[in-house]
Amino acid sequence: MTEPETVYEKCSSSACKTSLIVYLEKDRPGALYEILGAFAKRKINLTKIESRPSKKELGDYYFYIDFEGHDSDALVKDALEDIQAKTDTLKILGSYPAFKTFRSVNIDKGY
Repeated sequence: MTEPETVYEKCSSSACKTSLIVYLEKDRPGALYEILGAFAKRKINLTKIESRPSKKELGDYYFYIDFEGHDSDALVKDALEDIQAKTDTLKILGSYPAFKTFRSVNIDKGY
């Protein structure tokens, strides 16, 4: 008997998103550019990037990044390996099905 497929196994790379946190121990010119370049070089679309203070010292940030693709995809794995080499901390929060809007709803008219 085979185990049932999960939602995550069914989602194709274009129908999935992955979230991660990146931390750079030392602020240096071009550090964030290098991280984002790992995605651009592989044509991986970023859907969100947000900086949050680390509360360690002024100007020290964590970067939360969402992108299209599953963490098991070959291109994504390659990008994450590249990013890992350039950062002090890389935490992959996980991959999940991306929400797709099927149609817009006009609230005023009720449809």
